[in-house]
Amino acid sequence: MACRHRFIDDHLLAALEQGAEQVVLLGAGYDARAYRFHEQIGDRPVFEVDLAATSRRKANIVERNRRRFPDAHVQRVEIDFETDSLHDTLVAAGFQAHAVTFVAWEGVIMYLTRVAIKATVGALHELCGDGSRLAMDCWFLVDEPGPMGSARRAAPGAIALIGEPVTFAMHPEDMPDFLRRLDYEAIDVADAAELERRYCREGRTVEPSCYVVAARRFSA
Repeated sequence: MACRHRFIDDHLLAALEQGAEQVVLLGAGYDARAYRFHEQIGDRPVFEVDLAATSRRKANIVERNRRRFPDAHVQRVEIDFETDSLHDTLVAAGFQAHAVTFVAWEGVIMYLTRVAIKATVGALHELCGDGSRLAMDCWFLVDEPGPMGSARRAAPGAIALIGEPVTFAMHPEDMPDFLRRLDYEAIDVADAAELERRYCREGRTVEPSCYVVAARRFSA
């Protein structure tokens, strides 16, 4: 998790340096990037998009601990992903359509259907301007023999027991083509070995079924 955070952080900072005008945290949960990078973000808005219950709980935590948090231009965006339009909900919250935007989508897509993922990326393409970036973490089923391979193949079933079934998996070699069909160019794909090379001290490892992707929007 620390490595996927760092990967997305690095692409956020690069996007800000290159002129991104706004930030979207899609399925924000308790993401603290708006506060951790408040100096780099400056007066650019950060749209934290999530379910109402999660969004309100986070807002209450921040308010109760106001002295611990720096000022940040956070715009909470409550959404029911099953019924609400991402486009309409973001625009109503003050999102500037067609501006260069950085979108973080972390800890989400492996729990969605392929249809839902394509619809969301399509909505982001419609909303954001050329050069906008999307950074997200992904999961795939590692095909390996032995006990560890068996354990990894059983992991999705175990996760389903706590209410979070894994519903989407794609090998990192296939992700660039998937994104290209949605008019996004993969600019950085880091599997476990690459994350270890970039970020881990000697002896630390990353779960091999996890990888991260950054992509840039382009016009079809």
